[in-house]
Amino acid sequence: MLERPSRVYRVVLPLLVVAFALSFVGKENTPSDGGTYWIGASGWFAFGVLLLVTVVFTAAVAVRAVARRGKRSEVLN
Repeated sequence: MLERPSRVYRVVLPLLVVAFALSFVGKENTPSDGGTYWIGASGWFAFGVLLLVTVVFTAAVAVRAVARRGKRSEVLN
Protein backbone atom coordinates (compact mmCIF):
# COMPACT_ATOMS: atom_id res chain seq x y z
CA MET A 1 0.00 0.00 0.00
CA LEU A 2 2.78 2.43 0.81
CA GLU A 3 4.49 1.72 -2.50
CA ARG A 4 1.48 2.89 -4.50
CA PRO A 5 -0.40 5.49 -2.48
CA SER A 6 -2.40 6.67 -5.48
CA ARG A 7 -4.45 3.47 -5.33
CA VAL A 8 -5.41 4.19 -1.74
CA TYR A 9 -6.24 7.81 -2.53
CA ARG A 10 -8.44 6.72 -5.47
CA VAL A 11 -10.63 4.84 -3.00
CA VAL A 12 -10.46 7.04 0.09
CA LEU A 13 -10.99 10.46 -1.50
CA PRO A 14 -14.32 9.64 -3.22
CA LEU A 15 -15.52 8.02 0.00
CA LEU A 16 -14.54 11.21 1.83
CA VAL A 17 -16.65 13.27 -0.58
CA VAL A 18 -19.65 10.94 -0.23
CA ALA A 19 -19.41 10.98 3.57
CA PHE A 20 -19.22 14.78 3.55
CA ALA A 21 -22.30 14.96 1.30
CA LEU A 22 -24.20 12.57 3.59
CA SER A 23 -23.39 14.73 6.58
CA PHE A 24 -25.80 17.40 5.29
CA VAL A 25 -28.80 15.06 5.40
CA GLY A 26 -31.04 16.06 8.28
CA LYS A 27 -28.72 18.80 9.51
CA GLU A 28 -31.62 20.72 11.11
CA ASN A 29 -32.95 17.63 12.89
CA THR A 30 -32.40 16.33 16.41
CA PRO A 31 -31.85 12.72 17.52
CA SER A 32 -35.53 12.43 18.35
CA ASP A 33 -36.43 13.18 14.71
CA GLY A 34 -35.18 9.78 13.68
CA GLY A 35 -33.61 8.46 10.50
CA THR A 36 -32.48 11.57 8.68
CA TYR A 37 -30.61 12.80 11.74
CA TRP A 38 -28.77 9.50 12.08
CA ILE A 39 -27.84 9.46 8.40
CA GLY A 40 -26.26 12.90 8.78
CA ALA A 41 -24.56 11.96 12.05
CA SER A 42 -23.18 8.79 10.48
CA GLY A 43 -21.94 10.86 7.55
CA TRP A 44 -20.05 13.18 9.91
CA PHE A 45 -18.58 10.23 11.79
CA ALA A 46 -17.45 8.53 8.57
CA PHE A 47 -16.01 11.81 7.29
CA GLY A 48 -14.01 12.27 10.50
CA VAL A 49 -12.66 8.73 10.45
CA LEU A 50 -11.77 8.89 6.75
CA LEU A 51 -10.08 12.26 7.20
CA LEU A 52 -8.02 10.87 10.07
CA VAL A 53 -7.08 7.80 8.00
CA THR A 54 -6.06 10.05 5.09
CA VAL A 55 -3.86 12.24 7.29
CA VAL A 56 -2.18 9.26 8.99
CA PHE A 57 -1.63 7.47 5.67
CA THR A 58 -0.16 10.61 4.10
CA ALA A 59 2.20 11.01 7.05
CA ALA A 60 3.29 7.38 6.72
CA VAL A 61 3.95 7.82 3.00
CA ALA A 62 5.96 10.99 3.69
CA VAL A 63 8.05 9.33 6.41
CA ARG A 64 8.73 6.36 4.16
CA ALA A 65 9.81 8.65 1.31
CA VAL A 66 12.21 10.55 3.58
CA ALA A 67 13.62 7.30 4.97
CA ARG A 68 14.16 5.90 1.48
CA ARG A 69 15.85 9.11 0.37
CA GLY A 70 18.20 8.87 3.36
CA LYS A 71 19.13 5.28 2.55
CA ARG A 72 19.73 6.16 -1.08
CA SER A 73 22.11 8.97 -0.21
CA GLU A 74 24.07 6.63 2.11
CA VAL A 75 24.51 4.13 -0.70
CA LEU A 76 25.72 6.79 -3.11
CA ASN A 77 28.36 8.08 -0.70
